[in-house]
Amino acid sequence: MAEQFSESSTPTASGAGERTYDGVRRERPTVPVPIVSRRRRTVPQREANLIVLRGSGVGQLLSLRADHCYLGRDDSATITLDDPGISRLHAAIRRDAEGLYHVEDLGSRNGTAVNGRALLAPRQLERGDKIALGLNTVLRFSLEDELETDYAQRMYDAALRDGLTGAHNRRYFDERITEELAFAQRHGGAISLLLLDIDHFKRINDTRGHPVGDEVLRELTRRIMHCLRAEDVFARYGGEEFAIVCRDIDADAAVSLAERIRAMIARAPVPVDGEDSVAVTVSIGTTTFQLDKNDQARETVDFTTPQRLVASADDALLAAKRAGRNRVRAGREHKGPVG
Repeated sequence: MAEQFSESSTPTASGAGERTYDGVRRERPTVPVPIVSRRRRTVPQREANLIVLRGSGVGQLLSLRADHCYLGRDDSATITLDDPGISRLHAAIRRDAEGLYHVEDLGSRNGTAVNGRALLAPRQLERGDKIALGLNTVLRFSLEDELETDYAQRMYDAALRDGLTGAHNRRYFDERITEELAFAQRHGGAISLLLLDIDHFKRINDTRGHPVGDEVLRELTRRIMHCLRAEDVFARYGGEEFAIVCRDIDADAAVSLAERIRAMIARAPVPVDGEDSVAVTVSIGTTTFQLDKNDQARETVDFTTPQRLVASADDALLAAKRAGRNRVRAGREHKGPVG
């Protein structure tokens, strides 16, 4: 008998069409259509920052977390920029109710520019805009998520830190001693420099090996950093030599700090290789710049330079070595104008 098909065998759009076969009515099962949830994607929160492209602290990340941030040379500014061409309160960056950022010049002496154009009225900032302040400082406006911001900060830290000890490196030291000396000159304060050298360090490397020498450097870094304030600058100056820059520390206080560090290191040998240890001592030279308070014309006087401070501390360090090592010696104190 011939097979017969009805003309109603075309499936419906839902897939439940009917087909007749030998007079038997059959239906295809309906396949449920999954419901796709249309969740709103979470947009990463963007953080506003300024990145120093030119000027003091190139590569540094400056956070704009406050709704109103003031940029200038004065200590009262939200972001302090150490550049003599920048006014005390030079410019402001404000965040409006919609989360947009605007920059405004505050009547500065040398002006503000955005992307090469003088800023004559408040202007909205876009990602990547370059803000020039005064004569030497250029900042880039950045909007990044937390991960990108963290990465940028890590890259900046890596560029300015010694890979072995974690102390700041020579490049950072050179920048900061210049800034700190300029600050002391402007505000009539003091700045002290300590140069520290590990005694007979080559002998440690030669007799115990470089891994032990590396551990000595790391351990001394940890100990010294525990003796310092947050505002002090501690850097590996080169090899087994370290430098400490202390703001508002006079000559007597600098010698006291150096003696405390020297005694602390000499008192406790550095543990290495489990139960073994290495006795370590250091020699330290200090020098201090302090403005002569009787000098009333400090704006027109040529003060000392960072190079002179380093040379003075280095001479004192050499004197400590010649005196038998494990000593502290103070260099001459620079008071007021030089020459």
